Amino acid sequence: MRPEGLETANAEMIAVARLAAIVESSDDAIIGKALDGTVTSWNASAERIFGYSAEEIIGRSVNLLVPDHRLDEGSKILDQIKQGQRVEHFETVRRRKDGTLVHISLSISPIKDETGQIIGASKIARDITKHQQAEDALRRSLKDLADIKFALDQSSIVAITDTEGTITYANDKFCEISKYSKSELIGQNHHIVNSGCHPKSFFQQMWAAISLGQVWQGEIQNRAKDGTFYWIDMTVVPFLGQNGKPYQYAAVCSEITVRKQVESELQELNEELESRIIERTAELAQINQTLQSEIGERQQIEEALQQSQQMLQLVINTFPQRVFWKDKNFRYLGCNTIFARDAGLESPEQIVGRDDFELAWKESAPLYRADDQFVIETNVPKVNYEESQVREDGTFFWLRTNKIPLHNDAKEVIGVFGSYEDISDRKQAEAMLQEQEQFLRSIYDNVEYVIFVLDVLDNGEFRYVGWNANAAKGSGLSSAEVAGKTPKEVFGSEAGEEITQALSQCLQVGTMVTDEKRLMFQEQEFWSIATLNPLHNSEGKIYRIVGTSFDISDRKRAEVLLQQQKEQLEHALKELQQMQMQLVQSEKMSGLGQLVAGVAHEINNPVNFIYGNLIHANEYTQDLLGLLRLYQQHHPNPHPTVQAEADAIDLEFLIDDLPKLLSSMKVGADRIQKIVASLRTFSRMDEAEMKEVNIHEGIDSTLMILQNRIKTKSDRLGIEVVRDYSNLPLVECYAGQLNQVFMNILSNAIDALEESSKDTSGLRQDLIESSELAEAEQNSQNSNTTKLKEPYYFPRIQIRTELVDQNHVSVHFIDNGIGIPEHVKQRLFDPFFTTKPIGKGTGMGLSISYQIIAEKHKGSLQCHSLPGQGTEFVLTIPTRQS
Repeated sequence: MRPEGLETANAEMIAVARLAAIVESSDDAIIGKALDGTVTSWNASAERIFGYSAEEIIGRSVNLLVPDHRLDEGSKILDQIKQGQRVEHFETVRRRKDGTLVHISLSISPIKDETGQIIGASKIARDITKHQQAEDALRRSLKDLADIKFALDQSSIVAITDTEGTITYANDKFCEISKYSKSELIGQNHHIVNSGCHPKSFFQQMWAAISLGQVWQGEIQNRAKDGTFYWIDMTVVPFLGQNGKPYQYAAVCSEITVRKQVESELQELNEELESRIIERTAELAQINQTLQSEIGERQQIEEALQQSQQMLQLVINTFPQRVFWKDKNFRYLGCNTIFARDAGLESPEQIVGRDDFELAWKESAPLYRADDQFVIETNVPKVNYEESQVREDGTFFWLRTNKIPLHNDAKEVIGVFGSYEDISDRKQAEAMLQEQEQFLRSIYDNVEYVIFVLDVLDNGEFRYVGWNANAAKGSGLSSAEVAGKTPKEVFGSEAGEEITQALSQCLQVGTMVTDEKRLMFQEQEFWSIATLNPLHNSEGKIYRIVGTSFDISDRKRAEVLLQQQKEQLEHALKELQQMQMQLVQSEKMSGLGQLVAGVAHEINNPVNFIYGNLIHANEYTQDLLGLLRLYQQHHPNPHPTVQAEADAIDLEFLIDDLPKLLSSMKVGADRIQKIVASLRTFSRMDEAEMKEVNIHEGIDSTLMILQNRIKTKSDRLGIEVVRDYSNLPLVECYAGQLNQVFMNILSNAIDALEESSKDTSGLRQDLIESSELAEAEQNSQNSNTTKLKEPYYFPRIQIRTELVDQNHVSVHFIDNGIGIPEHVKQRLFDPFFTTKPIGKGTGMGLSISYQIIAEKHKGSLQCHSLPGQGTEFVLTIPTRQS
């Protein structure tokens, strides 16, 4: 059995050995040092990075690695270590053993002993020299790209379209020559500049080529916005996706309008020349036919040979490529016209006997001589290779050249035959397209908004191809990390499902889709405006979606805040209007109540005095009349003077009329008492608190006060009031406020009936002048139905009360007036809304009534009306407010 202490020691030795192996195998330099800067440990990577072996550096100061201008860094780092702080990813420069500088990233941690005391530091140094150099190179490349783009925009016409021909980019040169602005071009089909001068087959051939990913080059006539025409030499280069199919096309063009005009003039001259040659040839043919019989066989052969040579030269001269042939000594035996022109000569005959060292491209002659020598000596053609050429005017060109050996009848090489075509425009277009790609890549990686690309799979899934640097910065995920993943795998199920639905919508409609989206990512809320653009392949199928996204979270938060402030202001304004309305109405009703109560009090005292004295006056009158009858009974023959006075005052009439007079005075006093009681009931000045009241008394008191407006007048019929009261319990309410509601509703009903009566004013005048008026009013007052005797119109108000579900009472005010239009009814209870002329209404009555019923009594106030069919207000309140 092994001792326990020995096993522990072995375990510790194994752990130390494992740790040492890890340190030695690290690609980073791992250095230990004491607090005074003395190096205490040094791994193999430290030796590789700094050039010092462990034996050379351990025990020496770490400042040996620090350049003079960086010595102050050590004291600052040491202060942080002594405080127990870590230094992470600190980028700086250190000096190798050979004196060269190395860029490193430092991460430094304090080393503590068993008591927790800091005794040194552990330093991890990573060589980032290549990374730093790459960053510097990238910055220089971006500067170069910006300069190249500027040069491109200054010299060439550039446009980019999608696979459907829709323009997605146009530079200033394009706008200048087409007379369209960028906003007028972007998003339009390329047909916007179609001149109609080319047949459909011309464009079909072009699209067939570029759809297969081939570069197309040709000359096209376009039409500008002002209707003028211009010619361009255009090269179209497809941009290929990962599937090898084009997803957009870039066109680089140069204007050749002047050249085409010159060519057109030359063509006209050539046609005229050919016409003259044909005429001359016909004359010669006729002469030749006349002399043919006199020419011998040899002369015919020589002429045929000469014509054959001329025909061969003509064919060579009309060949679109440059053609030449040389002997074994590399001297020219002949060429076609356009080759001679490139060489700076006037005709092909001038080149015979010369070599390349005597022509405009003498600086390139050694290269040409080497190619010729290879073909002649090896008897092997050299075809389709690119080389440069400098013309007589110093212009630089790129050529695609073919050279093949010339043989005699014995199959011996006697020279070289060559041809080439000018591909300078294509090379320039390729360079421009490469620059454009770099330019677009720069934009893609440096714009301030998010750009992302997704592939559309055959099974309907969407998988990220990648996204730009701004997207990586916002999400914390690099383009490589999201490549090949679905939106749910990147953003989670909830946000991923939102994104997938938007992509599916874009896939379904097949066009650009823009939408606002709220997404939750990493437990944070984001708002963005995303635009999705589908890309179609040659078969019209969407294979990729390119999207852009702008973060509008700050704007949305501001909108929410503004909406909240708006709602608060609207609420405050509404409350202010209600308070203003209540104050005005309260003051008004308070004054009215005091006035009514005062008037009622002042009238009540003298009326009570009169009513009380009428009793005694009636008794005294009866006593006097009784005494007078006794006198008449016992003294039937009065004195002539008394008899004369009795006849003068019509004593018999007085005896009969005086009791009637006193009775009439009593009726008037009773009437005044009832009016006073109604005024006191309506004002309710002594009932400001909630209490149980009889609803019918409040309605009746209100009708009593409005009696003057209800009764018949000279210019209209009286309003019939039908009371249809149910047996109601006492209702707990604010009696004075409820009477105010009755007053507002009944006043509006009377106004409506008066408005309706205007339409029957002529009929009213006829009734006044006829005996039918009394009969009509009598019939109206005795009627218990809502039907009126035709053709007369009788204004009518019906008041019906009901007990609803034992806990609520309702009051219905129904008139047969002109009714209320729908647009007015919708605003009926709005503060200060009125349809009456200025001075006739404040617009507060119904609004205050609604508040009294809905807020003070927890009830409801509704209006039912149709134009021409009258109006019904339904008031419902609980019988108990507790």
